[in-house]
Amino acid sequence: MKLKRICEFFKLFPERNSPKLTESYLLEILPRYIDYLKTYSAFGIQPSFTQSIIDVNEKLLNLVELNGLKEQLMQLNEQMKFKLQRLLEILNGGEIPETELKILFPVIEEAEENDTEFVLGAVDSLTIKISKAKEKNKFILIPSQSEKDEKLEQQIEISWQKAKEHCKKYVRKISTHHEVIVSFDENLGIYKGESVGTAMVIGFIEELLRFYNSQTILKPIDSVAFTGGLNENGEVCQISKEIAENKVEIAFYSSCSVLTVPKEDELFAIDKLVEMKKEYPNRNLKIVGVKTVDEILLRRDLVDIKKQKLVVRSGKFVIKNWAGVVFAILLTMLLTYFFALDFDDNPVSLTADLNTLYVKNKNGKLLWTKNGVFPEDVRMNSHIVFGTCRPIDINNDGKNEVLYRSSIKSTSLNIHEGSEIICCSHKGDMLWTYTFSDTVSSEREKLESFYGINLILDTIFTNNQKCLFANATNVNSFSSAIFRLDLQTGKRLPGTLWCSGFTVDGLIKDVDNDGKRDILAVGVDNGFEDIVIFVFDIDTLTSVRPSTKEYSIKGFPAAKLKTYIRLAKTDYDNYLGIRMSSIELGSFYDDMSESKYVFKTTSSDPKKPAHLWIKIDYNLKDFDVIVDNQYRVISDTLVAHGKLNLPYTDTKEYVDIYKSKILYWHVSASQGLDGKNGKWVKREELE
Repeated sequence: MKLKRICEFFKLFPERNSPKLTESYLLEILPRYIDYLKTYSAFGIQPSFTQSIIDVNEKLLNLVELNGLKEQLMQLNEQMKFKLQRLLEILNGGEIPETELKILFPVIEEAEENDTEFVLGAVDSLTIKISKAKEKNKFILIPSQSEKDEKLEQQIEISWQKAKEHCKKYVRKISTHHEVIVSFDENLGIYKGESVGTAMVIGFIEELLRFYNSQTILKPIDSVAFTGGLNENGEVCQISKEIAENKVEIAFYSSCSVLTVPKEDELFAIDKLVEMKKEYPNRNLKIVGVKTVDEILLRRDLVDIKKQKLVVRSGKFVIKNWAGVVFAILLTMLLTYFFALDFDDNPVSLTADLNTLYVKNKNGKLLWTKNGVFPEDVRMNSHIVFGTCRPIDINNDGKNEVLYRSSIKSTSLNIHEGSEIICCSHKGDMLWTYTFSDTVSSEREKLESFYGINLILDTIFTNNQKCLFANATNVNSFSSAIFRLDLQTGKRLPGTLWCSGFTVDGLIKDVDNDGKRDILAVGVDNGFEDIVIFVFDIDTLTSVRPSTKEYSIKGFPAAKLKTYIRLAKTDYDNYLGIRMSSIELGSFYDDMSESKYVFKTTSSDPKKPAHLWIKIDYNLKDFDVIVDNQYRVISDTLVAHGKLNLPYTDTKEYVDIYKSKILYWHVSASQGLDGKNGKWVKREELE
């Protein structure tokens, strides 16, 4: 605001040099103006404001006398031009630069009503330092507050308590009292209000885990900003329509890629984003509405929570406790035998060879084994291993139970033997087993109740239950089902999606940012004879994914899928005479760096494996198709010999032909995808 005031004043100066005016007014204010320019950032405010400052600078630089400040002003002006250019690149869809991982939050500068035609603000970050205190908690804010702000102080207390509650899961003993220094890095002024609460609780958790050198660490995702206060239940409080819109505007004109807002303000924020994208339609900013701190901590697109490397953790411990380490080294020399023993019995990592599952602790020590059948391609792909077995703390006692499938006969999905899910304690004792044995039918046949469990999707916490989602595939026919179990008991829970074809892979995520987690899966459909991509709500209804009449599973309502897409066979698939393309197991993943879901197709010729890489935009409408070298060589050779028609595969025409055959199930928003109302359309026919 001060910079704006001075700029407005400088605009009144005549274009030509007036020595008396310069000496009387400009030279007195110019040093302060330059100080403000040094701290000004073009990010967080609309470009026209920065451009107006640059115009004023250019005007000042044309004056003859600037009392030795001309060179400094020229340098600052060039820096501002560079920042403005970088902002304009981001607004026009350019890559957002990677920065130091810090807790970001948008701040609004206070202004008198009708004082400015646009929002003045910036995106600031937090640096937090924690040390132990003897008598009471002490919070120090930098810059310091000239007078106390009750809302801000209340947010600090609530955020601190919520952070300590969360960290108790990972830190055995947390001190009663601490001294906490919270630095607002940009040093923009005196901070007020409560909307910094969500940013502060993430910052407190990150620093507490670091201070106590926890096995588990938290890091913010680059370019994610948080806003919204917290109540004592850890809920993110509404901030009002006006403030939400202002925060969106600040984030829009910054280098942020994601802005979290209170769930109750999400629609206001999204409407504002839509409005702003009319001027800059390619600006990549995502709005995420959140209800609670726990919801933020569950989302890996907002924060990264992972195990700290043992070497790094040990190094931090040595630096912090060097005197104790020296003593420990001396003691180790006397007690080498005892320290060589590893008493940690908590399962952390799982590996497999052909017939055995090996369960190890964090140090790689073998704890116990279980018999199984793991073919080579499963053993070599960590993504597939995670879909077949994983450690998870089911009862929150700090010890991981182990889930695994009893057998895996083939990664090409030609399963010749049924399988079951087994849950063992951290010591290897069996807690429960589950075998999928439902009986269903179609117009073609009655489908036998003999299934292999070929995929463990994920585990989530819902309705006070830890749930496991998995996929069962009929051994002798085409049916498959995505179902869920109670992790505590192994009992089946309501809510199953039946599919007329095998599901190859999937994930659980809030795909459409409505605050509810969805299941996104990829597989094939025997009725359509196509690769399919589909998304559905997690609920308690048993339903059926739509297929052709002959292959549809009978007796259940059609699922209201959020997305349903078909990818047809290629000319090479038709040449091979295969019934349908498939998806290579273990190739599906969420590429958050590109905001795309990725997998690769596979041919049925094992001697000549050839793939197309499929990349689906987060909007689940737009596709990129990448032809791998082996596919190109094989297909182009067939074209050259007249066995396949032109065009060659390394051309845009080939990719466009493939994409033109992609079909989307299209219905009105009021109908939902129910398999009856709607039609299959191409991309250009979507709303």
